[in-house]
Parts: sequence; C-alpha cells; structure tokens
Amino acid sequence: MADADYGSSAPTSAARPDALKKLRACKRCKLIKTYHQFASGFCENCPGLRPDTETAGARDDYVLEHTTTDFEG
Repeated sequence: MADADYGSSAPTSAARPDALKKLRACKRCKLIKTYHQFASGFCENCPGLRPDTETAGARDDYVLEHTTTDFEG
C-alpha cells in the first residue's frame, strides 16, 4: 500500500514501552514496544497492517510478521 493510505487518520500518541527487556520494533515505522503491547494494540503508526480478525492467533501472527527483535537504538 502507498504511504498516503496510512496518513488519513488523526495522529495519536503511541504507548511507551512498559519494560526495557525483550523489546520489538515495527518493521515498517520502527516504533519500539514490547511483544504484549504490539499484540494488544498493534502499531499505532501503521493501522493498515492490522489483521482482518483480532483473534489471539491473528495477533500473534501480526507481531511475528510485522515486528522484529533485531534493531539498534
């Protein structure tokens, strides 16, 4: 999808990581949060990447597919 598809909603504040260990970064926008935060609220900066269903399995798949533990910062 084009970047224009993501900018149509009003800006919101992203949640800060609630722990400093086991952090993950969004592969698209580089937002850093914990696994649990991504699973419960997805990425606030990339609403177009959210799964069609919000079942537990879809949430886990979302986190594993769209985030990474391999980041520097």
